[in-house]
Amino acid sequence: MRVSQSVVKSIAMALLLGPISALAGQGNLVSEVQRFRSYPFIDKAYQALRNDEPVEAEKLSRHVLDEISPHVIEARVIVVQALDQQGLYKEALDMAASLPPGDQAALVQSLRLNWINQGDLSAAIVEGWLAEGADAAQREQVLRSYAQRLHELHGPIAALRWLQGRPASELTVTALLERSVFAEQA
Repeated sequence: MRVSQSVVKSIAMALLLGPISALAGQGNLVSEVQRFRSYPFIDKAYQALRNDEPVEAEKLSRHVLDEISPHVIEARVIVVQALDQQGLYKEALDMAASLPPGDQAALVQSLRLNWINQGDLSAAIVEGWLAEGADAAQREQVLRSYAQRLHELHGPIAALRWLQGRPASELTVTALLERSVFAEQA
């Protein structure tokens, strides 16, 4: 029995493309072809971040997300880092919310601390973060960073008032000590 050349090609293509199309069809998975196509853009985006060119890094990563696959986690992380470098913290936090939980927690905490240290952030935003239920160490870090930033921008009285307005259950021993230092300086 002789098999035609076109049948052999069809079978070969089905064997080669079958696993790729199966991967592409599964929700958020990125196919090997998409990963391969995104590599040059991801590499250039990392180089742009290293060269302090966050706008270019964001552009390259968004190209991957828009034109290749919206599920490339690495591209999303680069966009978050680029937005962070540009001081666009709200946008960075919004993009970070789309990351898987394992990639998200440390990046979100870093963004929050950067935003606190770089800007004059409203207390309502910080209080929202504290109410979100992150682990105790992260809450304390945010609380102490914000109190320190208030001290730097508005003096010890502003930091003391804000800490005094916090529930006692939120204040760790370190935060209580910091509050007493602000009270002595006021």
